[in-house]
Amino acid sequence: MTVTGESPARATVTSIAAIGPHWVSYPGRLDHAVSQVAQGRAEYVASPLIDSYHTVRHLLHRDLRMTKAGHE
Repeated sequence: MTVTGESPARATVTSIAAIGPHWVSYPGRLDHAVSQVAQGRAEYVASPLIDSYHTVRHLLHRDLRMTKAGHE
């Protein structure tokens, strides 16, 4: 898969983004982090100080959990 290829995870995030405005920034933020890592900027793997892949994935997961908790 290339950096711009559609992985199953990317397809899932894109589907989530279609739900509403709260989710719309996640695909682009993850794409940006992946692009930066591909360019050799290792801090975009897991730095908590920037929108690293780990940080954005964590925030997406947190928001998904909070949304689920609100519907139980």
